[in-house]
Amino acid sequence: MIGLFILLIAAQIADAYTTLQALKRPGVYEANPFLRKIMDAIGVKEALLLVKVASCVVVWFGVMYLEAQGHGQLATGLLVAACALYALIAYRNWKLR
Repeated sequence: MIGLFILLIAAQIADAYTTLQALKRPGVYEANPFLRKIMDAIGVKEALLLVKVASCVVVWFGVMYLEAQGHGQLATGLLVAACALYALIAYRNWKLR
């Protein structure tokens, strides 16, 4: 489980890095309207850090809650899905840079 969480952190870092790289290109903008509003309010890097940390915390608590309820397979599935989602987003961003 810890290995998957480390993978999630790596995927989040890749997402943040590729987002920063993609946003340097003219005409490229953050597609997530919620994140875009936070970026406008506090800055791009600050918003990415805040949202990435918050995402990891939410997933971690979700996984721990599911584990405590005896739903270990569901907890693992949640973690795998989160890793896949952020890896896919990072890949999409990479193609835009």
